[in-house]
Amino acid sequence: MELKLDDLIGKEPADRMIKKGHDLNPKAPYDRKNFVEYLKNFDDLEQRYAKVRENSNDVVALNDLAKTLTYYVPGDDRTNRQTWLTSPIIALEDSDYWQDKASRSIAKFTKNKKNEIFDKLSDRQLYSIFGRVPLYESYDKPHEIIRQLREKHNSIAQARKENIPVVAVLQDDIRERIEKASEDVQEFIARNQERMYNSIGTALVNAIERNYRNAFMVEAGEGKDKRRVLDKKAIRTFLEDNIELAEDAMKEIPKDSEDELDDFWKDNVVPLYVEMSRELHRSEKKDQKKDDNPKKEERKDKFKKRGFRI
Repeated sequence: MELKLDDLIGKEPADRMIKKGHDLNPKAPYDRKNFVEYLKNFDDLEQRYAKVRENSNDVVALNDLAKTLTYYVPGDDRTNRQTWLTSPIIALEDSDYWQDKASRSIAKFTKNKKNEIFDKLSDRQLYSIFGRVPLYESYDKPHEIIRQLREKHNSIAQARKENIPVVAVLQDDIRERIEKASEDVQEFIARNQERMYNSIGTALVNAIERNYRNAFMVEAGEGKDKRRVLDKKAIRTFLEDNIELAEDAMKEIPKDSEDELDDFWKDNVVPLYVEMSRELHRSEKKDQKKDDNPKKEERKDKFKKRGFRI
């Protein structure tokens, strides 16, 4: 059945309300319900935008995108949706604008509540953020060691994904190891270059992956209960230092270079704060669902334990 425009946007209401768009107020107290709602719509906007960008003729995807846009865009919902549904190009252009605006709002909100949000995040959530955010070069040696470790770990993972010999992405490291060896060892390697390069490369990969796994691990417990756990404080300190590196770098830009400052903020600082809130959203939405409908969530937990798909 062919969908008509009125089927998608609904009937004309008798008294249509002209509304304001939603936003996160960085100065307002943290409200989990508002936070969860805003982040959900932000995730939806990104995903639905990607679908329409991939295929602008996908009517269902375009309608979903229009629904999400109405959350942000002030004015008459019906008129706005009619514009987006009849012109996917305008829908994509508006999505670009509102994704940027929403990400900036999330960043300002998170920056203003940085300590509160860090306190809410678990050790695993902090480690997850560490694995996703851009890391910046530092004069602090421990910080730089970890940054380079993740860079090499990611290069190794990407090489495996693309079926490229891992040795190929570690040429500089292998060469550095060889140059530090004695002349006799260097001569031996030269006579057995391919075999030795592979051996050195394998040893390097194992060392990099082992050091990366252990970068934030500490001993906890005693006796039989002794185990290695994530050091929450160390990960948090690393992430806080990484944010500080980006914000300090902004200070090097003259205050009258507004466009340059804005571009730097958007490209280098905003992603750090957005990932913090994105990670918090993953846990907060579960708790919010329990508050909104505790009996339903209790049933879902029981069903999951019994192996049912929920």
